[in-house]
Amino acid sequence: MNVSFLIALQIDSNDRLSNLQISTNNLRYHFPDSEIIVSELDNESKIGKEFCHCNHVFTKTSEFFNKQKAYNIAAKHSSHDVICLYDADVIIHPKAIQKSVDMVINKEAEIVWPYDGRFYDVPKK
Repeated sequence: MNVSFLIALQIDSNDRLSNLQISTNNLRYHFPDSEIIVSELDNESKIGKEFCHCNHVFTKTSEFFNKQKAYNIAAKHSSHDVICLYDADVIIHPKAIQKSVDMVINKEAEIVWPYDGRFYDVPKK
């Protein structure tokens, strides 16, 4: 897929770091040829070498976390025609992602939000 998944975040807990690992592993499994860019804004990076399967962009800041700024930074590093703003704490069904990307590539839409109103809390185990 000619798509870059952009994940903007600040690691404020071990749960967030765990969710990032789960989300990126899921994306890599379902879309192995896609680009994943993790844009981290904070006063120091809290993401280690375990994310070598992603492009990690760290921006040092003492400001409050600005998600849109982090997405914009990630977008500048993208090398694909389609970008997907992805949340580290959410898993989207791969078929919904594929359909959304296809709609953009086929010029059926410029922006797609693959959300049908349902949200499930999934236990880690």
